Amino acid sequence: MVVSVSFAQSQPPSIGQTKGSNRPQEQIKSRDSGTENAKQKLLVPPVVTESSKVIVKNAETDINIKNENQSTDYILVASKVIKEGVSGESDLPSILLGIVVAYLTILISVAIAIFSEKKKYEALDRNVILDHIIKAKRLLLYLGLTFLPLLFWNSSLSWMRLLEIISWIIGVVFITKILFSSYHWMKGNKFQLRFDYLRELRNRQDMEEAWRSVWQTENINFPNEQEFFNIFQSTVNRLLENDER
Repeated sequence: MVVSVSFAQSQPPSIGQTKGSNRPQEQIKSRDSGTENAKQKLLVPPVVTESSKVIVKNAETDINIKNENQSTDYILVASKVIKEGVSGESDLPSILLGIVVAYLTILISVAIAIFSEKKKYEALDRNVILDHIIKAKRLLLYLGLTFLPLLFWNSSLSWMRLLEIISWIIGVVFITKILFSSYHWMKGNKFQLRFDYLRELRNRQDMEEAWRSVWQTENINFPNEQEFFNIFQSTVNRLLENDER
């Protein structure tokens, strides 16, 4: 009995057992090979064929054509409205007046915000705002270009109404430029606008006030102070040349 038991214990494993024990390893190898194949497929760049390029070009051309058609439709609608307003009675004057009133409301709000700011260079900033940004001397002219054509609209002829629309457009363009300049003053680099104003300044009284406020200001960083000095030097040289003449 002892011999048989020891013999049974020393028998090698059967073929079925060895095959069953190798199955998990084979499954792991197959999974690894599958993941490697998937990674290789992902790393391979997609092949761009000529037909796909043609499809993309056709799609881009279709988008461009649609955009051109939309802009053309807007132009046609605007020209139709202007033609109806010029030739007969329409709501065009009311529309133009509403746009001007909206612009004027925004401009007043922006002006209040600008003047309520704390100014580092009191006289210089005041002159920059009035003469270089809001352009107070020309603002009445711009408003006149937008309001006066609408006052005489009903008594004007067709060709005069066309001129009045052109005048209105010019006034609106200048007011829009003032709004953009005001935005740059509030959100952008104020020193660049100050430098531009001082370079263009020709009035001697404003020049004296502006430069006094510059040199009375303390704690100016070196690059800005250097630029102020360069502009001041060129201004003095220009005044000396004018006096010699």
